[in-house]
Amino acid sequence: MITEEEWKEWLLHPVTKHLRKWAFEKQEELKSRWADGEFTDAMQSAMAVRNAGATGACSVYKEVEEMDYILIAEEESAE
Repeated sequence: MITEEEWKEWLLHPVTKHLRKWAFEKQEELKSRWADGEFTDAMQSAMAVRNAGATGACSVYKEVEEMDYILIAEEESAE
């Protein structure tokens, strides 16, 4: 299991910082695309699918950006 000290070191790594920044920017891009109406469609079912896909992707980006040691430790201990 990863230690909290290892987690803190990982957070300070330049690649980690870049990954978390990238995840934030991808969220913002999806929000902007949504605001511009990119996920709308004349057919309700198609619009629902497009919105669900974008919402799911945004959730993953947010998790990457905001994940913390407690989340990782809890998931590892559950295995």
